[in-house]
Amino acid sequence: MFAAHGLPCALYTDRGSHYFYTDKAGEAVDKDRRTQVGRALNRLGIEHIPAYSPEARGRSERMFGTLQDRLVKELKHAGITAIETANRWIREVYLPQHNARFVKPAALPEKAFVAVDRELLRETLCIEAERVVGRCQCRLNFPHLCRSKIPQLAGSGDQPAG
Repeated sequence: MFAAHGLPCALYTDRGSHYFYTDKAGEAVDKDRRTQVGRALNRLGIEHIPAYSPEARGRSERMFGTLQDRLVKELKHAGITAIETANRWIREVYLPQHNARFVKPAALPEKAFVAVDRELLRETLCIEAERVVGRCQCRLNFPHLCRSKIPQLAGSGDQPAG
């Protein structure tokens, strides 16, 4: 979505553990401890808004239910079994039908998305991990699923050379 349409100024999601850290179920989210999703949205400058109202959580659950139930049945009914075919069918058939039925016109005619650098997306939309490297206890933060090379520490002893 970001590559095709640009970045929104905010993203409103439920409080699932993949979106937010929450110490106890039902309590406020911990905005200081970010998940991978929260880290990426923060780096892209997108405000991440947690849904607290039952109505908002209900909308999210209904959409997930639709996608997990109805979409699977539609794919089966269409005889689609390959991922590439499914992606094309979703893009060309399912989403236009779904949007025609459920999309509401925007209150303002202006576009609500801003352009984004594709390289920034590539560097940001990945899983990042912190690792301890060698006995020196040096810590590195690095994206390990979006780059072909992992940064190495240069030096002597038990540290890997670059």
